[in-house]
Amino acid sequence: MNGLIQTETIDLSYDSIFLDDNLGVHMICVPLAISSTPETQMSFELAMKSLICEIIEKAQCQQDEGIISLYQDCREGMNSSDDIFLNLKMKKYSTGVNRGNARKIRLVGITNGQNLIIDMAECILGKSPEYAHKVIEGSSSVSRKHCRIFWMNGQFYIEDMGSLNHTYVNGSIVKNGEYIPLQAGDVIQIADLQYEVQ
Repeated sequence: MNGLIQTETIDLSYDSIFLDDNLGVHMICVPLAISSTPETQMSFELAMKSLICEIIEKAQCQQDEGIISLYQDCREGMNSSDDIFLNLKMKKYSTGVNRGNARKIRLVGITNGQNLIIDMAECILGKSPEYAHKVIEGSSSVSRKHCRIFWMNGQFYIEDMGSLNHTYVNGSIVKNGEYIPLQAGDVIQIADLQYEVQ
């Protein structure tokens, strides 16, 4: 709805969705010169919801409560795409990472003594409480949004968020766009601060 690409001209077939090596999702959009009508908008919305349901069915992840909620919202006709996108932003469909010890890790501060519990589907770490879920203390070298730790496919991963002073795992830099799996005993370095994963 940005005025550049009409949503109803996007091909929403399952074969038009592509994943890169880092599991980033991409779609190829070719704008077409057709008129936008309430009927074409409705058609797009139905196709989008159907595609989301098809992806969930093929991924076989229906056992997760958040995914089940997303699936039901797409299947039921009462929820508009705007409602679904708002729920995504509000993390209504989060994957429930805070349930059970297997989906929780602790970062024990080696250099600053700060301990952090990560029990969210996605946790941004940085020095600014305005941008980060967990605020890193003890260094001005940490960026406002420094890195994120997230749960995916039964595993926690870490990703640098374009920080000035970088993120490292066991001494190796986390490159831009790279997701590094985390294991107990790993040492994460955020700028000049080190944490052990437990």
